[in-house]
Amino acid sequence: MPRPAAAILLVLEQRGLDVPDDVRDRVTSCTDPETPRGWLARAVTAASAEEIFADG
Repeated sequence: MPRPAAAILLVLEQRGLDVPDDVRDRVTSCTDPETPRGWLARAVTAASAEEIFADG
């Protein structure tokens, strides 16, 4: 399995979503091992890359 950051970015890009540099930086610099799991789950249905950071 790819690193969580790589997987998140791949899902967003394959869905055709624009991934701004600030989103890419936040995803790749995250050091909490649990946070990317939630981001990856939201990346599957998010309307925008920024939406993966929304609570709830």
